[in-house]
Amino acid sequence: MKDPYSILGVSRSASADEIKKAFRSLAHKLHPDKKGGDAEKFKEVNEAYQVLSDTEKRAQYDRFGFAGQGSYGGGQQGGGHAGFDGTNFWDFFGGGGGQQQQAGFGFEDVFNMFSGAGAAPRGPQKGEDMYFQVQVEKKDLGKTRTFSFEGFTSCATCHTSGVKPGSRMKSCDTCKGSGQVRQQVRTPFGVFAQTGVCNACEGQGETPEKKCESCDGVGRSRGKKTIEIHIPEKLEGDYAIALPGFGHAGTRGAPAGDVVITLKR
Repeated sequence: MKDPYSILGVSRSASADEIKKAFRSLAHKLHPDKKGGDAEKFKEVNEAYQVLSDTEKRAQYDRFGFAGQGSYGGGQQGGGHAGFDGTNFWDFFGGGGGQQQQAGFGFEDVFNMFSGAGAAPRGPQKGEDMYFQVQVEKKDLGKTRTFSFEGFTSCATCHTSGVKPGSRMKSCDTCKGSGQVRQQVRTPFGVFAQTGVCNACEGQGETPEKKCESCDGVGRSRGKKTIEIHIPEKLEGDYAIALPGFGHAGTRGAPAGDVVITLKR
């Protein structure tokens, strides 16, 4: 497999915005509908973006290469998978500190303890990607079609903050604003002290005084989405279209996922 950074032409330290900008530029240039477009390279660029646009997948690739990716370019863990028929999408959603813990303990726990993996903040999560397949008829070629589907949209009540209007964020009572808690873990090797992410605030150090009632403090709620896609006049085989930012809304203001549509003849 080719290096996704090389495919998109960005450095390994590139920001999420730089990666998205590079993807959009290449996708526009290589789109099979355009003169000089290249369907194979377009697909390659899309697959590279699927890895680098996802924080978890990118971290796995940076650490383990493709061995940590599973099926690169295939099904996406944590994303919504769906299909639609006609003009209707049917979407399937992938949809306390200081306490002593005593439970099953394995080598992964030992690795996390000494690598510091358990201390990585979680916080707001990027929205899940969505995948659709469209069966294209001859009458659809060269036309623009409008499709509607259900997905997570930004909460209109709290505007993605997760905080009830009129309320505010406060320092987390559990971790006292640090975002981390110290825990004691009993293992076959003895009792170890471990610093982990605070579950109460998910590592952010703040929690809402009162959660938004519309979204239960998540910052997104279920709603209807509408998109338009142009179907090429010549479509001999499967054809993938990637729409960055049209997938499920992220939690508490995090970026939205993408929509990937496969047109099938």
